[in-house]
Amino acid sequence: MRDSDDMRDFKEVVKMKIVPAVFVFRCTLCDCEISDYDRHFGLIKMNEHMVSNHSKEVNPLGKEDLYSRKPEIMLDKF
Repeated sequence: MRDSDDMRDFKEVVKMKIVPAVFVFRCTLCDCEISDYDRHFGLIKMNEHMVSNHSKEVNPLGKEDLYSRKPEIMLDKF
C-alpha cells in the first residue's frame, strides 16, 4: 500500500493509442485495455478503472478534467 505522497498520477500510468476511429487506453499497472469511439468516454471509463482497481496507487482525474472535455489531457502513446 502506498502513502498519498507515493501516489502516481493518472497520466503517468495510462497510455493511449488511436486505431482508426477507436481510442484505446491501456493501464500500465495491469495491462487492462479500454476502447471507445469517443476519447472523452474512454477517459471516463479508464478513470473508473483507476478508482476501482488502483485507488491506493494512482490519483484519478478530477471532475473538472473529466467533464470539461479538456483537450489538454495528454497521454503517452503505446
